[in-house]
Amino acid sequence: MMRNKMKTIQVDAEPDIVSARMHVRNLARRLGFSTKDQARVSLATSSLAHFLDIGGKYKGEIAFGCSNGDSGASKDEVAMRVVCTVFCANPKYQINKRGLSKVQWMVDDLDVESLPSDDVQVTLIKWK
Repeated sequence: MMRNKMKTIQVDAEPDIVSARMHVRNLARRLGFSTKDQARVSLATSSLAHFLDIGGKYKGEIAFGCSNGDSGASKDEVAMRVVCTVFCANPKYQINKRGLSKVQWMVDDLDVESLPSDDVQVTLIKWK
């Protein structure tokens, strides 16, 4: 997959989430996403951060960028990729998968991954 460089925002408090949401929406606009899809991907970003309690109980980061034409897609297809990582350092941290449905409907793909560091990473993808 061809990727553009991901921009990362460290999330320590609510203003960082607001900043990430604004940056994600601006990138979606620059990539030519519809107004509705701009709103969905930016809302999914902030909703996921709140759901993971990044900037509240946990520190974390939100990285975002775009991807072009993976192995099954046309080179002209563009996808927004948003990766939220919660630095929990707690091997017992569990994500309520039912709660993720409130975010998943706004994007095309959502993937949850537990990292070897005990952090949790959730990737959102929205195709144009």
